[in-house]
Amino acid sequence: MLEVFPKKNYFLKSVKKKENQVIWAKVKSDLDTPVSVYLKLCSGLKNTFLLESVQDGTYRGRYSIVGLKPDIIWKCKNGIAYKKIIKKKSKTNFTKEVIPPLVSLKNLINDSKINIPKNLPPMSAGLVGYLGYETIELYEKMPLRKHEELNMPDGFFIRPTVMVIFDGIKNEIIFICPYWFSNQNNFSKDYDEITKNIKNLIGLINKLPKNYTFKKNNKKMLKPKSNMSKKRFFKMVETAKKIYF
Repeated sequence: MLEVFPKKNYFLKSVKKKENQVIWAKVKSDLDTPVSVYLKLCSGLKNTFLLESVQDGTYRGRYSIVGLKPDIIWKCKNGIAYKKIIKKKSKTNFTKEVIPPLVSLKNLINDSKINIPKNLPPMSAGLVGYLGYETIELYEKMPLRKHEELNMPDGFFIRPTVMVIFDGIKNEIIFICPYWFSNQNNFSKDYDEITKNIKNLIGLINKLPKNYTFKKNNKKMLKPKSNMSKKRFFKMVETAKKIYF
């Protein structure tokens, strides 16, 4: 029989202290791989990820992490931060933050802190994403940006409500649902729903693999094009050599 931790009475005691916490269960990973689980759980969903750990570029690390169903998405672009709070059964949009991006991100990090139980991996909850090179503009004046085709955010983070972590040493999969405290929450009902969700997720990965089909990309590949001339590039290299050597 599947055991979910912590038990409901312990969970409700922690809620009285207004603490963020995690609810989790463990199963053996005899037949599944991180990729197969990612495909089963995240097919058709947006804002998901699969992170593999590698040591020294040659050895696979102990943990692999799948994250999905974020309740908050944070991004910044050109010195402005935006945040989306995702609610069930209602469409939400990004709202502009009135405070500087790094202050906004720091506040979100503080709100997302959880004391992870010692028997769980340290990455069992939190924010996952990146801050790009352009973040340096928040600290010092930089030259005007080059035109970029991808139009990517300067920073982007999600806060998953489901983390599925593979432990390669213990040969097990840990299903973890972070619970963020709010005075408006129905704590007993929330616990029951999260427990049910964990059991449903485990049921999904226990099903036979799907026959996945991938659309063929018929678009013609564009020829790479430099954003500066060869002469200017070599001139910049020579200038850098004089400065640093």
